[in-house]
Amino acid sequence: MSKKLSKSYLEKYRPRVRKDIAGNSVVLERIFSQIDQGTLVNMILTGDSGLGKTTTAEIITKKIIGKDHYYTDCVLFNCSDKTGVENIRTEIIKIEKLRPASGIRVFFMEEAEQLSKKAQFALKKAMEYPYDKSNRFIFLSNNITKFIPAIKDRCRIYYYMAIRPVEMFPRLKYITDQEEIDISNKLLLNLAELSNGSMRYPIIQLEEFKALDRKITKNDIQLEESLESIKSIFNSLKLRKIPPARNKILQLYQNGSNFNNIIKYFHDFTMMSLGNNINYKTKAKCIIKIAETERNVKEGCNEFIQISFLLSNISLLLQKTRKSN
Repeated sequence: MSKKLSKSYLEKYRPRVRKDIAGNSVVLERIFSQIDQGTLVNMILTGDSGLGKTTTAEIITKKIIGKDHYYTDCVLFNCSDKTGVENIRTEIIKIEKLRPASGIRVFFMEEAEQLSKKAQFALKKAMEYPYDKSNRFIFLSNNITKFIPAIKDRCRIYYYMAIRPVEMFPRLKYITDQEEIDISNKLLLNLAELSNGSMRYPIIQLEEFKALDRKITKNDIQLEESLESIKSIFNSLKLRKIPPARNKILQLYQNGSNFNNIIKYFHDFTMMSLGNNINYKTKAKCIIKIAETERNVKEGCNEFIQISFLLSNISLLLQKTRKSN
């Protein structure tokens, strides 16, 4: 007899009602004020992953069309798999012509920035009369700049921002209480600080902590150790020792850090701890290189190559500063 896998914490503790969504309170108030009046417009929810965009879309859709019709009148369309104009014509427009059981049909357009421009122009027609009577589109995207103006003009756009640690804490505390994970409030906040504004990272870490079945210590969080590693990396870069710096990055990965964590470490260290001997222009250029690296990875570049790119650029900038001094 095969064993049944238990739900991951990400699914088990996915918010089912508005009050359980962490952060972005102003955006949520604007969205749900419409839903409470029975109104659903075409919208674009944009921002980094792990901020609650998909969760928001699911909750408002169930509220508008009802749970009984959710699986018949809610159409999930993954734009990373179906990027072309023919997908729009043969799938979306074909479905739009059918009468929804609840009176309204909602299309979830996940990773919508992946749609080609031709596909977006075809989709524009699908959003117009007579299809607009009973069909609505919710675009979920990490990059609003990829949308053509014709799509953006037909939607209300909501920008999701990074969730602050203090906003994450109540939800994380709820999970630790439910799962009886032995972790202090201070360490729980430290875990949230490592998340780079996304709820996914700390929830995944809590699931790992549960498996340890013991009291969680600061060594498990590794915040101080990670910051010391970043300091050591910058010292290596000042001496043009890029391979040792890259090895320390790999150690951070092995200890459980991800790309978002590492980018945040670099940003915070550059802003707060790089030292008075580094001038403002060099700090600014370092921040630009950090931002470029993050953008490149989000657009699909290999993160390890981009990390090497970042290390090389910061090393060059630090060398120029030393020579000028």
